[in-house]
Amino acid sequence: MKRHLCLWFPNWPIQLQQVAEPEFRNRPLILTGTDRGREVVGACCRLAARCGVHPGLPVAEARTLLADRRHRASDACIQAGNSERDRDQLRRLAWSCESFSPLVGIEEREHPSSLLMEITGCGPCFGGEESLARQLQAVMAERGFQTRLGVADTIGVAWGVAHYARMRHPVVIIPANEQQVLHSLPIEALRLSAEVVHKFHTLDVRRVSQLLALPRKSLPSRFGRELVLRIDQALGAALELIVPERRPEPVVETWSSEFPIPATQALDVVVTKLLNRIVSRLSERQERIVGLCWQFRTEDRQSFDLALTLIRPSRDERHLLELLRLQCERTALPDGINRVRVEVTAFRPQSIEVQSLWGDNQEQNERDAVALIERLASRLGEDAVLRPRLCPEQQPELAFRYESAIRSRTVVRGGTPPVDDGHCRLSRPIWLKQRPVPVDVLSIIPDGPPCRLSWGRESHDVAQAWGPERITTGWWRGNQVRRDYYQVELTDGRRLWVFRDWSRKRWFLHAAFD
Repeated sequence: MKRHLCLWFPNWPIQLQQVAEPEFRNRPLILTGTDRGREVVGACCRLAARCGVHPGLPVAEARTLLADRRHRASDACIQAGNSERDRDQLRRLAWSCESFSPLVGIEEREHPSSLLMEITGCGPCFGGEESLARQLQAVMAERGFQTRLGVADTIGVAWGVAHYARMRHPVVIIPANEQQVLHSLPIEALRLSAEVVHKFHTLDVRRVSQLLALPRKSLPSRFGRELVLRIDQALGAALELIVPERRPEPVVETWSSEFPIPATQALDVVVTKLLNRIVSRLSERQERIVGLCWQFRTEDRQSFDLALTLIRPSRDERHLLELLRLQCERTALPDGINRVRVEVTAFRPQSIEVQSLWGDNQEQNERDAVALIERLASRLGEDAVLRPRLCPEQQPELAFRYESAIRSRTVVRGGTPPVDDGHCRLSRPIWLKQRPVPVDVLSIIPDGPPCRLSWGRESHDVAQAWGPERITTGWWRGNQVRRDYYQVELTDGRRLWVFRDWSRKRWFLHAAFD
């Protein structure tokens, strides 16, 4: 009998986001999706769930629930989910598990969160099946992922145990106990649709043992053929195969010669031919380039490597050659090249692009922006071309960070900020001073809005003031920040952003509205 292992990543989209950006671990995080044209919660973390948020809830209601818990809502983050990225990262984890099993695949669901492995005969190589499962769980823990594992004869039982045994350590079911364990599981462990599960719950059928006690002949007509198939798969009466996730075949083209050539000839002739071959191969596979690596070797065995990362997958040879030439302007290649190697380090399946009959200025503007960023990064270096990213942080000077525009591989569309904290704010200035400037303030009302501001040799009367807006940071930050911000309009028309620092009992000028 074959043996199978199920590796489940609970709340996979949230885990993936928190591993990529650890600052979200201590804040309510919601990933959105669409349902019948509505924006709904696709996934949420435990902090958001404690506020009453759950998948399928309209985002507007989720914001209201978070607003009722203000100590959490101020740090909440709402982002758009990306199921394609989630599946791609799960596929990469499947590749990394090939050292534990020669056959690793992804569960066949619309939004998968589990890996399936056939481990027949693999246990002795790791000191037993339980040791294999523990080592696999430890590897995932080192990467920051929480997992649940189940091992059984059939994929169905392994999946059910991993999801519903509620054990943090791996659960290994020996063949003699498999039937007993299956009977004790809830009917959800059979991988049934939500509609079928709801029907059984209305009949007060909640355990697999109760379901199996029903007349088998009446099940297909009342609940569909999927139910009988899932039962047979769990019992081992129906064959279920794992579709393996194989690493893609490397795409590499090489040129070598006994007679060295100048660098210009290597670029103009050799690289052009190699790129043409690569593009032809990817066209047959319906894939596009995301990353490229060029390696030039000289006759005295010196090697020069150049790497290229694209924001938008492409097969445009002219664009790729232009980016390579821009890189060579930054790192001059020597003459005497006798070997050139071009390898595609990353690629994506070709997607279908729907074009408007009347044109789409926003789409064209985005393409132009992507091309510009890629050219600048090739000429100046990836770390020289940055984009600001909003962070779920209340302290204004810490509410953003700079990241590589290339490595982030995103271009923000107009009007859609990448982070939303879920509550209204006063308008913010675009530019902050590098350091808040101390100012002297005259107020008519104690602890009230400023009526006159003075700094240096300047003194100005305030015509209008709006506020205060209280901004505080969490106790876990150490030195807590507690400020009251005001927007003030001076008599000369200028608008400033000032705050009172309650810890230092001082006023500061933080920004001006241009």
